[in-house]
Amino acid sequence: MVIYPRFILTSLIAVLLATLAGVALAAEIDLSVQPERPLANESFRLVFSADEAIDAEPNFSELETVVEILGRNRQTSIKWINGKNSQSTTWILEVIAPTPGALSIPAIAFGRDRSRATVIELRGDGSGIPPTNSGLQLEIEVDNRTPYVQQQVILTARLLRRVEIHDAKLTDPSTSTDTIIKRLGKDATYQTTRNGKRYEVFERRYSIFPQTSGTVTINPLLLTTQIVPTSRSLFNPFPQSLRTRRIQSNAIVLEVKPIPPSYTGDTWLPARRLRLRDDWSPNEANVNAGEPLTRTVFLWADGLTAGQLPEVPIPLPAGVKIYPDQPQTSEQESATGYSAIRQQKYAIIPRVAAELLFPETSISWWNTETDQMETARLKARRFMVQGPSVTESSMSSARADDQSAPLAPTIGQSIATEIMAARGYNAPSYRYVTLAIVCLVGWIATAFAWWWRSRRRARSEPASYGDTPLALARARPEVLGACKADDPAGTKRALVAWGRVALDDPRLSTLGDLIARVGAPLDKEIRHLDRCLYGNRAGSWDRKALHQAFKRGDIRPH
Repeated sequence: MVIYPRFILTSLIAVLLATLAGVALAAEIDLSVQPERPLANESFRLVFSADEAIDAEPNFSELETVVEILGRNRQTSIKWINGKNSQSTTWILEVIAPTPGALSIPAIAFGRDRSRATVIELRGDGSGIPPTNSGLQLEIEVDNRTPYVQQQVILTARLLRRVEIHDAKLTDPSTSTDTIIKRLGKDATYQTTRNGKRYEVFERRYSIFPQTSGTVTINPLLLTTQIVPTSRSLFNPFPQSLRTRRIQSNAIVLEVKPIPPSYTGDTWLPARRLRLRDDWSPNEANVNAGEPLTRTVFLWADGLTAGQLPEVPIPLPAGVKIYPDQPQTSEQESATGYSAIRQQKYAIIPRVAAELLFPETSISWWNTETDQMETARLKARRFMVQGPSVTESSMSSARADDQSAPLAPTIGQSIATEIMAARGYNAPSYRYVTLAIVCLVGWIATAFAWWWRSRRRARSEPASYGDTPLALARARPEVLGACKADDPAGTKRALVAWGRVALDDPRLSTLGDLIARVGAPLDKEIRHLDRCLYGNRAGSWDRKALHQAFKRGDIRPH
């Protein structure tokens, strides 16, 4: 084999020249930081500059492991000098990092070209600007750090500022355990002075209802906003009009107390105030047999939600029939938090000409201001019933006439029949009157049902629950499975999830909300579960009874 020395030498020189040309053509990428000493939790800029054409667009994925990129901007300029063109490209990244100290900026790949790795120092509260001088502070406080379970706690979030801000976003409160958190009232703004400095204050309030006893941590709130600088440098080629800053508040630890052993009420009601009263119509001592009485019972509590208010027990004397109306509940917001009211109406028809005594009724509750159990009472009420008593024959005649009607009896129909029978009207003589009343009530009920179905059909389905029959088919086994597993907490979660779908109410969040809207005996068993979870009688719920009540085909939300 013949080797040509001149050919080998020429090849080596060509390879060397190509390598040197590649090195000469490689783009040099510079990195600058603005400002040079940035703050942690405040945005700053990383500026990458290349004076030559690069192989490819940069890959910042490695950079995103150490900082959060808030914004990107690319600028390109081309210059022609003496017939030759030159191109420079600049990438401006607005970034933010949470932790003060040394921050390593990795080498960034621009195709085959790479920037140099750099270490920058982030100033924190200790070495940079202290919170009292930063012009922006966020704090939270509560009115009670040792509440009882399900007692209302008022959380106040307060932002103090001495700088101009833009596009501020404040996170909602969160806790380490199960709580109900509700926004309270409207935001307030005012001015205050601290340490001789004037601040503008933005205040937001929440009501928190802890659902379990023990230690509950209210996590820090986080504010993300843009700061409008008060001055700019004339020598800065990339002046920042806005800087993003993040600050977080303090955390708060609550020590939630369980239901005290001295509490003997049926339903746990921790409130500042609670009132129980009733109204009667007609409000007279003498009434006629067969004429309806209307009793309206009001239960009002300061510091509770509507879902926490129980049904007021109404003991009845002999010789009356009662027709309860659907309860109405509402909530109100005030400076002290939430208050709730429950209103229940009853149509009562006395059937016996005698003295009627409606016994005293009461509800026990826990006064959170005096820290002791109290009892709200409705006084006993006496009526003297006059006129002919309702006889069994007249009642049988009225009921037989009802059964001849093609429509199912309603409460309105039953009351009308009771009044006619009590007044001694002969059912055959007034058959057509009764039938007219029945038809009128039936027509009203049919019209209302048609309107309600049309309204529900026109309403768009909630996006969070999808198809209701399918969602119900999934939710029911969760409840039954939790009951079989003897898991009271899991059963609560499954019941609330089922209730949201079955009642088409995404706001339903407590067992109390559910109790008020389902029929017997399911409401009774859910109340036992509620007492088991939040009382001192752990394990006292009857999982089998709840399982059977839930499985019954005639149980329907109403």
